[in-house]
Amino acid sequence: MTLSDSKLLTTDYAKGVTSHIIITSKKVFQACERHLKDLKRQGTKAFPYIFDEEKGHRPVEYIQRFCKPSQGDYDRLELQPWQHFIVGSLYGWVHKETGIRRFKEGLIFVGRKNGKSTLVSGLSLYSSSKDGENGARVYQLANSKEQAKEVFDECVAMVKSSPILNRHFDPTNKEIRFGR
Repeated sequence: MTLSDSKLLTTDYAKGVTSHIIITSKKVFQACERHLKDLKRQGTKAFPYIFDEEKGHRPVEYIQRFCKPSQGDYDRLELQPWQHFIVGSLYGWVHKETGIRRFKEGLIFVGRKNGKSTLVSGLSLYSSSKDGENGARVYQLANSKEQAKEVFDECVAMVKSSPILNRHFDPTNKEIRFGR
């Protein structure tokens, strides 16, 4: 996938998983089943949420356009379909009348060395700057202070490596403020 032909892959990924083309854990399979079931009942009286593909794709575009990983020789990030599923699920499901997101938090369990810190760093920067909430506070939780610092340090590195992000974020030792 490239930026020129990019689209949100949340539903495509869910279909691939539920048709056994993509092999996943039982919990991921169930999440994909839920996504597809929710698409069928979206916007009904019993289920007032809709899947807004544009809202789900905004953080993907933001990360791919502005966030550069601090490790490796990469010019930019290119999110994989499973990452689209996570991001699309968190940001794409909104209340049909208010537009407020269905999910306010998410737990992402992924094996080591799969880019969790990079993904969460990009989402943190997006959420604090482009998610439509003035003065948004984004907290990153981890099993240890060292793990949390890894994500924070990745955010700082992304800000410093991007001229655009560097103009709008002010990182210090303990926080990154948006709005300068």
